[in-house]
Amino acid sequence: MDKAKRILLMEDDRHLREVTELMLKKAGYDVATASDGAEAIEIFEIEKDAGRPFDIVILGLIVSGGMGGIETIGKIRAVDPDINAIVSTTHAGNPVLSRLREYGFQAVLRKPYEMNELTETVRQTLTHDTR
Repeated sequence: MDKAKRILLMEDDRHLREVTELMLKKAGYDVATASDGAEAIEIFEIEKDAGRPFDIVILGLIVSGGMGGIETIGKIRAVDPDINAIVSTTHAGNPVLSRLREYGFQAVLRKPYEMNELTETVRQTLTHDTR
């Protein structure tokens, strides 16, 4: 059996983070979570240095009182320029959504999302992996 793909999920809403983690694990992914950008970057770097890199990151666009997705993806791409990245948001009018690639993302998940939308977005992003 293939090794499970690794996902780093950054979400500041504890409940949504826990539910999303459970959905991803149920779909067969190996998941680590962070509540803000600083924590996500730290986890990303530690795991990469330990030889356990992530295949994809899912980053919340806006984080209350912390580093959000735009700044976080910039710092993560400095460590791994080819990382697959999905932005997660409720903010439909944000310019990031119309220019995903310019900001370093391949896909968007609009909150609230259901398991099938989550897993399909992850699957499609991994399928188009350019690494």
